[in-house]
This record gives sequence, structure tokens and C-alpha cells, in this order.
Amino acid sequence: MKTVLITGVGSGIGEALAYRFLEEGWSVVGVGRHCPVRLQQRPTMNFFPIDLSKTYLIREELRALLKHHLFHIVVLNAGMLGAIKPLHDTAVSDLENVMRLNVWANKELIDALHDATVVRQIVAISSGAAVNGSKGWGDIAFPKPRSIC
Repeated sequence: MKTVLITGVGSGIGEALAYRFLEEGWSVVGVGRHCPVRLQQRPTMNFFPIDLSKTYLIREELRALLKHHLFHIVVLNAGMLGAIKPLHDTAVSDLENVMRLNVWANKELIDALHDATVVRQIVAISSGAAVNGSKGWGDIAFPKPRSIC
């Protein structure tokens, strides 16, 4: 049986992907803060609860889990948009939280996978916000120029 590891299975794309892989007969290892009931009821669903924004826990917490699996696919899906407001109104700590989950958690997970198991393919998912930003998604809103004369 083929095995896929998917982060962020608690909702959205991660949940839908996990469900689809289960329907196709795959074994799914889901990682995230919680696991939806419809996934919990499936015999080939294995859920590992971890808050990936706590990057300092990833390698140690997942080491035992990863050593027992060969993954055909790993889907790095967990992520967050963060507050929707102008960049000048956004605290650096808010940006650090977004980066911690969206970037550094994936780096830690890839390192943990490298140290503990074999992966045939890694797929990283991003929302359309990465390409088609909207006002308030980290934009810089400059005030209109004023005359100084």
C-alpha cells in the first residue's frame, strides 16, 4: 500500500487531499493540530497531532513516526495567511508567526524526513495569495503625496 504524509489535514485542502487519498486506497499519515471526524473513522488514516508553528518540536516529535514509514508522497500543505491589514500596521511578531508556519516548519519537516526515512516526492502547496496578492496581504500602503510648498 502506498503512503502519503499530508500536513494541515484539519481543514481545507489538506483535509480534502487526505480524504481523496484514502478513497484511492492509500495509507495517509496526517499531521496537524486536529483531525476531522470523517478522517478519523478511516482504518488507513494515521493522525499525529502537532502544532507545526512550534518548529522547535518538529524533529524530535516526528522522529519516531517518520522512522516507521516510507513515504511515496509528502504534501506540505499546512499554512496561514495572517492578519489582513496594511504592512505598516502589522507587527513584526505577526509576520514571524506566518513565516514560522509557512516556511520554517517546512524546512524542519524536510530535514526530519531526510534524517529518518525515504521520500519519493515532496509537493509544497501555496495559496493564490503567493501569486495574486490583494490589498492588506502584507502590502505597503503609502499615503497620498502632499504638497510641501
